[in-house]
Amino acid sequence: MRINNIFSFSLICFLLLTEGCKVKMINWQYQVECNGLGAQGVQSLRIKTKSHKKSELMESAKKNAVHSMIFRGAPVGEIGCPKIPMIPISSENETRNREFFKNFFRNGGEYQTFIASSPVLITPIVLLRMGEWEAEYTIGIRYNALKEYLKQNGIINTF
Repeated sequence: MRINNIFSFSLICFLLLTEGCKVKMINWQYQVECNGLGAQGVQSLRIKTKSHKKSELMESAKKNAVHSMIFRGAPVGEIGCPKIPMIPISSENETRNREFFKNFFRNGGEYQTFIASSPVLITPIVLLRMGEWEAEYTIGIRYNALKEYLKQNGIINTF
């Protein structure tokens, strides 16, 4: 009995210590569909996003929408939507521009300036499994301005 208590106590202490040491990384879990081109270079996107915190779903949707335009494009959707990403995902691109994108996508980062409209929730927020939430939003992204910003900062080449 006493050994079980000591083991249980040790296990709980270990879990608490390791939980506090985790480095928070952005987990790019989303699906994107382009609704079409809006006014003045704005792309309307439908984003299905996931988050471990219900309160972070909308912010996650914003980051995911901008991330999609840069690294994935919008392979599904209306005619005229960018099917090819601005920057293909590769280990070379990730290594070379890691610090830039770390700052760009941080909470309160520059990515927010390319959100053309507040996200609109289009499906109910759903709890998928313990601690993982999912919702779909429609978000406008200032595509042309984003592309120009990345050119000015030397992230993408001008042709």
